[in-house]
Amino acid sequence: MRWTRACAVAWAVFLGPVQAFAHSWYDPYCCNGRDCQPIPTQSVKVTPKGYLVILRPGEHTMVKRTVRHLVPFAKVKPSADRRYHACLFPNQDHIRCFYAPPVGF
Repeated sequence: MRWTRACAVAWAVFLGPVQAFAHSWYDPYCCNGRDCQPIPTQSVKVTPKGYLVILRPGEHTMVKRTVRHLVPFAKVKPSADRRYHACLFPNQDHIRCFYAPPVGF
């Protein structure tokens, strides 16, 4: 019992800062604690007009049906962890903010 409790405390101490860091670099306009999340690389395709993002249920907690978003290059924000991140409006019809890794990653 003590060992289980000690493991749970250690796990919470380890994950707490990681989750705090993940949300610390999102722009305040973009995220209210659950709107922004990493998304799979396979959900993103670079096109001549910008990033085509196709999210299916399970790829973002706010997505309940498959949605397609074209994010113009001028609207893309730099990702702090070299992963793709999408911040959705509550209706999931539009991306509020999109973060992408530097080109070549």
